[in-house]
Amino acid sequence: MGLVSIGDFIDLFYKIRARGIKFILGKASLNPANRTKNTWNDIDSNSSNWWILEGVQKRWNKLITGNEEMTYEDYVAIKYLFNRNKISFLSIGCGSGEHEIKFAHYPNIATITAIDIAAAPLKLAQQKAIALNLQNIAFINTSFGSFTSTGKFDVILFHSSLHHFKDIKQVLLKAKGLLADNGILIINEYAGPNMFQFGKERKQFLNKTLKMIPANLRQRINSKKIKTTIYEPGVLRMYIADPSEACNSAAIMENLNYLFHAKEEKKLGGDILHFVLKDIAHNFLPGKPETVPVLRTLFKIEDDYIANKKYSDFMFGVYENK
Repeated sequence: MGLVSIGDFIDLFYKIRARGIKFILGKASLNPANRTKNTWNDIDSNSSNWWILEGVQKRWNKLITGNEEMTYEDYVAIKYLFNRNKISFLSIGCGSGEHEIKFAHYPNIATITAIDIAAAPLKLAQQKAIALNLQNIAFINTSFGSFTSTGKFDVILFHSSLHHFKDIKQVLLKAKGLLADNGILIINEYAGPNMFQFGKERKQFLNKTLKMIPANLRQRINSKKIKTTIYEPGVLRMYIADPSEACNSAAIMENLNYLFHAKEEKKLGGDILHFVLKDIAHNFLPGKPETVPVLRTLFKIEDDYIANKKYSDFMFGVYENK
């Protein structure tokens, strides 16, 4: 675990080019909570990460639902909620509300309470809900620590939010107390190494995989430079950029299985694709037939890598109270 790495300076250079010096200066706040909010209020960021790819999204769908055209929201609604009525739903860290809005279309979901600490994406989510005339969803600008409820919820969702909490056990204990007796808790989360400190052995494997990709598909976003090396991020950089990012992610699966009963858990990978495709995923967007076999090869490499692991870096799970 290094304090600083060469990759930190490379990433800083490209972030300034992509987001501007104003965004970087926003990280100068001495308050960690303000730095986190600054990150998540940046709704206009120009990113090139693996999750932007249609092929990756279809892969996730198939890994979770068995059908690359079925999203996890539809899968959960059909498998777990079809015989329930007047469902109350809590989403913790909802961002711009994409997943909550999908759930809100199901008529048996009576209320969705969606909370987030960042105001800008919440405003965007509210605009979407109004445009779709969705009456069963409320977006609230608050932290989970400050959130209170007089009732319990039939569904609680953590989508890419649980890994931003330091005290995973206490957060899950609070969620457990808010979950109805026959309720379900859903995660779609990064649950890999804290602060992305993946270690020397994986670093070597990642760089070997990166070099298998043709150079023209390794061109960095907003640049003509070719990505040649993957570095572990320095801990200092992680703390300055967003102190909440993967701050205790390695504790997620252990605590989930201690406090809840797993109805199902699915490995979504990310051990390889997350880091290999960072800043170059835009080269694999639709319209380039030559990228299809390359992506297939990368998927196969990741499948083999996670095959014998109990958990992959990214996990989907459905749980009930013990």
